[in-house]
Amino acid sequence: MYTTHSLRMRVLQSISVALLLAGSTHLGEIAAQPKGQMTWALHFTIAPTYFDPAETPGIITPFLFLYALHDALVKPMPGNSQAPSLAESWRESEDGLTYEFTLRKGIRFHNGDTFTAEDVKRDPKLTLAYSYGPAVFFIFFNEQWDPKSPWHDLRVRQALNYAIDRQALNEQQTLGASYPTANIVPRVFEFALPLEAYPYDPEKAKQLLKEAGYANGFDAGEISSGPPYHALAEGVATYLQSVGIRIKVRPMERAAFVAAWKEKKLPGLTLGGTGAFGNAAVRLEPFAIGGGDYAKGSYPDIDELFKKQSTERDRKKREAMLHEIQRLVHERAMYAPLFELGWPNGVGPRVAESGFGLIPLFYYTGPYEDIRLKE
Repeated sequence: MYTTHSLRMRVLQSISVALLLAGSTHLGEIAAQPKGQMTWALHFTIAPTYFDPAETPGIITPFLFLYALHDALVKPMPGNSQAPSLAESWRESEDGLTYEFTLRKGIRFHNGDTFTAEDVKRDPKLTLAYSYGPAVFFIFFNEQWDPKSPWHDLRVRQALNYAIDRQALNEQQTLGASYPTANIVPRVFEFALPLEAYPYDPEKAKQLLKEAGYANGFDAGEISSGPPYHALAEGVATYLQSVGIRIKVRPMERAAFVAAWKEKKLPGLTLGGTGAFGNAAVRLEPFAIGGGDYAKGSYPDIDELFKKQSTERDRKKREAMLHEIQRLVHERAMYAPLFELGWPNGVGPRVAESGFGLIPLFYYTGPYEDIRLKE
């Protein structure tokens, strides 16, 4: 049996899919040599990420290759969307944080090695090193200034905020390293206003939708995302669907995603974020102020406050105005902030100094001169 913590079934499937097995007609058996040749003609260009389940987006096209190359602990089969595969059975703990799998016996890798529980354990020689920076992930209501859109109603935007379990997404995406928040400005920035994240309250979300005239929910179109954060968008979509907000994830290639976002061409919702440095004013300008690079709309009173603070020399007065802007952005639910990103990194046993965290607000290793191995 194999036990893993703080992972949901979807993540476990991703880990187990990484086990490269021989192409066999039955698990545990090496298939006979094929006879003849069959050619598949595809209607798309193959991308290198299609061969790595950890790197490819959660869309149908890559699975044409993944199903041919890999087997998972469980996998969809005809008549059963979660059929036993490498695992013959499994059970879930009451708190949903632990899954226990009984693996099939006699299964071998393509090189003949026996498949065991040790092959799916995330490596005991590695330790986790966390790094923190200025990145915040949040959801954009692209249609909140359109009177015909449900997102124009403050109650609907608030409902979305209550529908999302930010801590669960944090555990799933970053092993709990991130900080759920209600502000698009990270708390470490100058002039930041600390705001506590919305509590997870799906019943309140449903009540707000009912008050707004959407007791049966509504079709919300798409939520767009860029790599490698499609899984985060899928998690958000699952929470929204559970309260009646029916939405589909639209995974996009990074360059196309950023271009469409900046050109303000994305409909529905957008899952985005930024790790740009600066202070509260620098963070607010591109997203919440009229004319900002990613601001599809704005509010006149917020724009006026921002204009005043930009010429205010008195630090206390400027801070008060920037705090008021952040308070208004929050009260109007202009965005749905998720969390300030914390980054878990794996460090090998030979590393004496990884460099993570040495430079403030820098996610990566550095300075390189200080990175060293053990003697």
